Parts: sequence; C-alpha cells; structure tokens
Amino acid sequence: MKRSVLEIYALVVCFFTVVCFVVYLGMAVWSVVSLSAPEFTMNGLWWQQYQSDESYKEHLVGIYGRGTDKDNYVAPTGQALTDARAKAFGEQLATERHSAATELIHNIIILLINILVFVPHWRLASRARQSAG
Repeated sequence: MKRSVLEIYALVVCFFTVVCFVVYLGMAVWSVVSLSAPEFTMNGLWWQQYQSDESYKEHLVGIYGRGTDKDNYVAPTGQALTDARAKAFGEQLATERHSAATELIHNIIILLINILVFVPHWRLASRARQSAG
C-alpha cells in the first residue's frame, strides 16, 4: 500500500495530537483530583506544617523569626495557635483549589485545541487514502 506525502503528513500530525491529548488528559484528571481533594495533592512540606500546633509553630518561627525581628517574634500559643493553624490551613486549601481550577481550565483549552487540530488532519488523511486507492 503506497501512501502519499499528504497522508503521511496528516497521520504524523494526528499521532502527535493524540500523544499530546493523552498527556494533557492525565494532567486534567490530576486537576480534578486536586479540586476534589486538595489536601491530598498539597505539597508535602505544606501538608506537614499543618499537622500539629508544634509543627505550625516551628513554621511560624522559621518565617517570622528571621533577621532583625528574630528576638522580638513570639509565636502564638494555646487556642490562638490552633485557630491560626486552622485558618492558615483553610487558606492553603483554597489556594490549592484555585490553582487546580486554573490548571484545569488551561488543560481543557489545550485539549480543545488538540481536537480542533486532530479532526481536520484525520479527515485529510482519510481523503488522501481514498484518492490514492
């Protein structure tokens, strides 16, 4: 079976769009997981600092206890520390969801572009095959 240059070109474009589609589909699925379970996809270092008041306090001291204010910074204790940790954790989850949503939209746009490139090239390959046969 002899193939025309046009058919080969169209099939090569189709091949690469399918590869790109599979990669971005996987990324889109990960974004959906991140939207539905942001605590699961959160960076491990961020996750760790919210697991206990002590780890959150170490995080605060690490951030605010630097430079000239090192000696002046006093981390909250007791219920104030627990409340601050819960609030910060909620804010971090919101940030994770926002990032996942924007990434999902980005991936959907690329998937749509893939489809818009794939369909005409698949038709072009089919027509080239029919005209050669």
